[in-house]
Amino acid sequence: MNFVASGWCGMDTNLDAVKQPNVTGRYHLRTILAFSLAALVAGLAVNRREEICAVLAAVKFQWAVAGFGCYAVTYLLRAVRLRRLTHGALRLWPEGIGAVISHNALTYLMPMRTGDIALPAILRSACSCTWGEGVKVLMQARAFDLNALGMWVLGAALVLPVSLSPEIRVFWILCGIGFVALPFIVSMASHANTLKPQWLFRYAQYLAVLRGRDIPSRALSLGIWAMFGGVMYCTARAVGIELAAGDAWFLATIQLPLQLMPLQGFANTGNHEMGWSAGLLFLGYAPDQALSFALATHAVIFSYVMVMLLAGVLISSPWLRGGGARLRSLSENGRAAADTSPGHREQELRKPSQCATSALSAGT
Repeated sequence: MNFVASGWCGMDTNLDAVKQPNVTGRYHLRTILAFSLAALVAGLAVNRREEICAVLAAVKFQWAVAGFGCYAVTYLLRAVRLRRLTHGALRLWPEGIGAVISHNALTYLMPMRTGDIALPAILRSACSCTWGEGVKVLMQARAFDLNALGMWVLGAALVLPVSLSPEIRVFWILCGIGFVALPFIVSMASHANTLKPQWLFRYAQYLAVLRGRDIPSRALSLGIWAMFGGVMYCTARAVGIELAAGDAWFLATIQLPLQLMPLQGFANTGNHEMGWSAGLLFLGYAPDQALSFALATHAVIFSYVMVMLLAGVLISSPWLRGGGARLRSLSENGRAAADTSPGHREQELRKPSQCATSALSAGT
């Protein structure tokens, strides 16, 4: 994507002035884990290819299209939220939509959520944000995500009549409270100046936005994750899983928190299968059936990501990005031609005489 490429190329770095930590071993470990997860999921898919192909062959097209519609709405809501967090510096179209498509594609496709850190570079390319401003926007967006997810998880744990043991339900409630409270705790700690490392104190201050009354950003975040729940519901119905709305809410509260954790291989492998399989097991599905459905829904959601990525390529193309300028130029040329036409000049010449006639009429 053009946003990503130009953003990383334009990044200001001074490697000689900054002491770089030794992350080689950690990087190798993440790479090994990513390839291992991808290989494991690929092996499971090959081993169950007949079951998965049978499920995909019977996909209900209308539900798949509805799921893609919900998925597209999440991109729009994220773009609107990005525009708010950048204080209007990022235009909604086409830069905002293109930035969200680039960022989500990298986050989904890259292992261990390493693509998530590309957002500052994307914003630098899309709206000339500095690197520090981009990091601030990323942290604030993730804080709003945690807060919104915590509300959905806590609501599901308190309301849904899912058959769970008391220990699991208490753990579920504590997870919801933790998601809601964690950004506030970090922000309050920075406000009290109790974080000793200066870099940690500086970054924690970015979360002070949660102590304010940014109701639109909170509502947008709740809407984003509600639409993700809609994606899961429609995708489940598309592959033949008959879920009620409450069951889809329960499934979403298990799968979606994993989306914020670095527990994935390439193209979200491992993360998706764990969340869907665990949720379907709790809902009473057999292990083999739950795993087959998890792999099938992964294929459907992967197609959503690819379609949106293709749309992002088209949005970032010079021809489409220049289309608005060409339309404005044509409109201005049309108005200029109309202003210089003989009919328009004759009307302009008639205006003084018409004004004089009306004045005389008023005087009489």
